[in-house]
Amino acid sequence: MLREFVQTIQDLVEDSVKPTIINLDDRTQLIATKNGVQERLRAAPLRRNLAWRIQDLVTAISSFGATDVVVFHSFGLIECELDKGDRRDLVSMPLRVSRPFDELGALSVPRGQKEFVMLLRSAYLDCIPEEFLRIIRAVKFSRQEGGQGNIQNTRESLGKRVEAEVESTVAAIPDTIGMTVPVYLNSDFPSLQPMRFNVVLDVQQQLFALDLQADEKMHAVEAVHVQLHEILEAACSKVEGKEVTVIAGRRTDSDDPRVDQRA
Repeated sequence: MLREFVQTIQDLVEDSVKPTIINLDDRTQLIATKNGVQERLRAAPLRRNLAWRIQDLVTAISSFGATDVVVFHSFGLIECELDKGDRRDLVSMPLRVSRPFDELGALSVPRGQKEFVMLLRSAYLDCIPEEFLRIIRAVKFSRQEGGQGNIQNTRESLGKRVEAEVESTVAAIPDTIGMTVPVYLNSDFPSLQPMRFNVVLDVQQQLFALDLQADEKMHAVEAVHVQLHEILEAACSKVEGKEVTVIAGRRTDSDDPRVDQRA
């Protein structure tokens, strides 16, 4: 019967210029050409799965019976690739970026005092020093005659006749401040990172802004992923009988757009 099957395939090939390909199962193909019939193994189809916690990734590694396990982590995403030969699984775990981290650019937009305080209270109340918020709320602007022609963070000469000044009744307005911002919302690993900002005042227009210092966002992401790398290695090492490779980077064939985002 097998001989008849092969002969049938060869007969089909003789009537066609192109090779004939027949899928026997998920992994096995028959390639028929004029020179004969060959069996070829191909990669098993990739089964996609979703996890919400690192423990879910560990469970997948333990239960799927894969012989080859690689875990990739990059900005916004963890991917666990499990290869059992006849079965391939990809378990993805989204890293949900926090609102404070995602909207850091909004702090650099100049705003009036009331709007600026509302932004800090609504999005950064747990991040910003309480003292700084009190200072900004107590700021008073003033204009007076007799400017001296100099510019400071809290004082701006508009010429030799008019000078604008700003001061807080609580304490001096600092030139820089530090905030502790969560990079991700995922609760099963820490992602709080210190970040430095320059305090920007437009004394004439009575506007406030915070400019993130150079490379602070990139450093915060890198620091979080150094910690995450150690956590993943420690969690995967508890899986008996498995050797798991953890890589800081992304799968080259990943089609998830999040892995291309840069902080």
